[in-house]
Amino acid sequence: MSDDPQFVALFSNGNIVIDDDTLGFVTPKGIYLSTDMCSTWTQISSIDCQVGLSLPSGFSEGMLVGTSELGVFLFSDMGDSLDARNEGLTNLNIHTLTLDNNGYVYAGTGNGVWRRPLSEIVISVEEETNQLTDFFLSQNYPNPFNPTTKIKYSIPHSSNVQIKVFDVLGNELESLVNEEKPAGTYELTWNADQLPSGVYIYQLKAGEYTAVKKMILLK
Repeated sequence: MSDDPQFVALFSNGNIVIDDDTLGFVTPKGIYLSTDMCSTWTQISSIDCQVGLSLPSGFSEGMLVGTSELGVFLFSDMGDSLDARNEGLTNLNIHTLTLDNNGYVYAGTGNGVWRRPLSEIVISVEEETNQLTDFFLSQNYPNPFNPTTKIKYSIPHSSNVQIKVFDVLGNELESLVNEEKPAGTYELTWNADQLPSGVYIYQLKAGEYTAVKKMILLK
């Protein structure tokens, strides 16, 4: 990587994203976010970003990120979260990302080309707006993370809320929330300092609503 930071994205709320391992001084390689016009930088992921693809109008503001070892990530919420999008990928070394006029995303990998409809990777602004008026479980941020990450969720009316973390075999590791909550949007922090690197699953249950998402602990 060069000594100059690689500009990745500028979001409408002023958030700026770069991929760099220098920033003018010695810092770990990864993706950095500035919310104050480059005065300060916060590392939001240690992944090695090789290429980015901005999402077209009509979708939530964000972009896709191609990495050298971990595949494709959706960079959404105006630069506040990363979520892996690797279904169907057989090689996680992403060299190029492009979008055709028919709405298909193409990723050039180390051993071929991966194609997937953009509509399967991200939701439209209208769909997201509808979700935010109902129960909603957000992707954890940052993701991958080490060792803490934040989980945000919304409930439209008072409900008994349970949030639990499981390993990939379905073994319950920790209960993060188990109480009655009034309507609103909430955010919690999970510390996985005592766990090894790997994929973990978190589940939200609120009334009859259930949602699960995966997260990656990368130490």
